[in-house]
Amino acid sequence: MKKEYEMTQSDLDEIIKASKPTPMIALQCGAPTTPQANANAAWKLLGDKMGFDHMTVEPTGKGDRFFKAFEIEKKKKNADAIKPLVRQSPPKMTERELRCLLTLLMCDDPTSLDKEDHAQIMAFAERESKSHGFNDWVQAYHAL
Repeated sequence: MKKEYEMTQSDLDEIIKASKPTPMIALQCGAPTTPQANANAAWKLLGDKMGFDHMTVEPTGKGDRFFKAFEIEKKKKNADAIKPLVRQSPPKMTERELRCLLTLLMCDDPTSLDKEDHAQIMAFAERESKSHGFNDWVQAYHAL
């Protein structure tokens, strides 16, 4: 049975932003990712954050922030299991490293990665760009 969820206004804004067309910036790099692919990646990130399967989302009729989806079962960990390393605050990439990553992303179209890996690297680029004070990775690409 699907569980009902409510996303924050900030989460909704990110989904809407991701659903908008990406401007074509450099013709030699190919066409940008589609709005659908960007929206799917945004839903995947939200699903990972909130614990639902992003491919099972459907509206509830209560408003834009409300939806239903199948909950992802959380695996119970054995007390003797090795705990993963947890970073208190991830290290920031240098500006040069970020510029190199963003240049690769701009020219990786069509991508050679599978959809899930591509969504992960795009999300990483977005987070790193924001940690450097940019609105998104495209703005960071142009500024760096």
